[in-house]
Amino acid sequence: MNRTILIVDDRIDIQESTIFGLKSKGYRTITTHTASSAIDFLKFRRIHAVLLDLYLSSGNGISVLQYLSTRKPDLPVLILTDHGSPSPVIGELKRKEGFFYLRKPVDLNELLTVLANLPNPGKVRSMNKPAFTEEYGIIGRSPLIAKSLSAIEKIASTDYNVLISGESGTGKELVARALHSKSLRCEKPLISVNCAALSETLFHGEMFGYKKGSFTGAVASHDGYFHAANGGSIFLDEIGEITQNTQVTLLRVLETKEYNPIGHTSPRKVDVRVICATNKNLERESREGKFRLDLFYRLNVFHIQVPPLRERREDIPLLVAHFLNKHRNLLKREGASFSEEVIRRFMEYDWPGNIRQLENIVIRGLVAAHSEIITMANLPDFRRQSGATAGSLTPPPEIAEEELNMKGARKNMLYKALLKEGGCVAKAATVLGISRATMYRLIRKHQIDLKEFRAKKGG
Repeated sequence: MNRTILIVDDRIDIQESTIFGLKSKGYRTITTHTASSAIDFLKFRRIHAVLLDLYLSSGNGISVLQYLSTRKPDLPVLILTDHGSPSPVIGELKRKEGFFYLRKPVDLNELLTVLANLPNPGKVRSMNKPAFTEEYGIIGRSPLIAKSLSAIEKIASTDYNVLISGESGTGKELVARALHSKSLRCEKPLISVNCAALSETLFHGEMFGYKKGSFTGAVASHDGYFHAANGGSIFLDEIGEITQNTQVTLLRVLETKEYNPIGHTSPRKVDVRVICATNKNLERESREGKFRLDLFYRLNVFHIQVPPLRERREDIPLLVAHFLNKHRNLLKREGASFSEEVIRRFMEYDWPGNIRQLENIVIRGLVAAHSEIITMANLPDFRRQSGATAGSLTPPPEIAEEELNMKGARKNMLYKALLKEGGCVAKAATVLGISRATMYRLIRKHQIDLKEFRAKKGG
């Protein structure tokens, strides 16, 4: 067999039992408890699978996940979770095939079964391969995103119109840009137009141009968006918002591939690929008489459905890591990361604003937090949006202590918080998002001397 398994976990008891079981079955093991050393091993050693705890006390393991997704997409990842009882989120994720999920303490038989059924290195099933492309900003590893990217690959090289549907904030424009960038028209422009921003009186002139003096206010000639996109693609966002009259105008252009600018008597030929996006169900709108059925069929030659974030929850850690990397340098918060409680709450939330909302929450957390660990206390808006109550931030002491001990805020996190706050228990508790009673209990448990931190502050 001779396969090498990298174990990234800071629970020594879990490491030892897992190592013993794996070695007894002929596996080699490499162990580490930090994200940085895990990435070094992945760079320079031949690894066949990774057992990864996302929430390391020395740093967030999500950075390892992002490295794997971008640099070693075929490498199987077995994510370790120490949720004490089954949760709907974990249950949903285990049913999907983007990752493998194992609960702590690891059941050796379950682990061996998963490893035995992994394909040979380099032959990982396509459904287990991350769908991750920073070039277009489409980030994810879920089967739904893999399906969307597969559709892009198949459709992009054709010259037919495409309708992209999905809720607001799901990334429809990113799909449009990917389609254009991978098409034969990629050397020509992609012109993006927000149809909802154009009134009926403005639509024709902005889309197809006008001649100077052709109407009041036409102080100069304007070529229009279709002329600018000639030879390339035009992206019509929120196409479901245009009126019946503008629908007729657009339909004629699609049928004849020519248009008349306002003030011109002779038509102009145009060669564009039309990519549209909508958050409406245009087929239903057509049945209800709100959108022309003939125009719907013209636009919907190919259809790509972009899934909402709540249907691809396993992509949330990757998206959080991406947005952290994108914004923390700009905000000079290079070492910042989210606590496990925040990530867990992110995974459980339905995200009505989808990816756009998630990115906004990440930015707010980076701005609001004064410590490296961003907690729920730093996200009051998200607490309200997700239906959290003030009491949920200060659970009963015995529960809070168990959570902290199990999920990464161990002794070194207590030290870090106390050191930053000069030994002030109340402030350190706020940093960690726990009550003062719980903080004092943990201080006693770990036999921490508060005088040490106060002395350092005084010095």
